[in-house]
Amino acid sequence: MAIDLETALNNIASNLKYLRAKHNYTQLEISHYLELERKAYQNLEAGKVKYLRLTTIIKILNFYNITFEKLIDDKPPKF
Repeated sequence: MAIDLETALNNIASNLKYLRAKHNYTQLEISHYLELERKAYQNLEAGKVKYLRLTTIIKILNFYNITFEKLIDDKPPKF
């Protein structure tokens, strides 16, 4: 599956919103776990970021116990 960076970041944003809502977390709770400012996490969910640190990606994957492929997929992860 070939995917460009902008599409991947938009998919990540959509999937993060979906996952957070599905698990009933607040943006503040997730931002604390990821060690990000709340505004930085808001921007991530809004698709307003141009890059994402590998350490943040790994924390997201571990937190939700999903694969990278599911995080960047254009369909929400299934549980």
